[in-house]
Amino acid sequence: MTGSIQGYVRDSSGAVISGAHVVVIEVSTNLKRETTTDDQGAYTFLALPPGKYNVTATLTGFQQATINE
Repeated sequence: MTGSIQGYVRDSSGAVISGAHVVVIEVSTNLKRETTTDDQGAYTFLALPPGKYNVTATLTGFQQATINE
């Protein structure tokens, strides 16, 4: 059984941010996957094992953001 995490990276005004570096890390195993947001600010991680994940987005000129999934 696997799952997915997907979403959008947006700035404080709600505008999408393309080219942001997004990392997911599974808390207990430190499994790490990385991607970059597309032109619509979207990211997708497929076939993730069950677990608790931290999702972090970074881009030069913006403050780093982290959420827990």
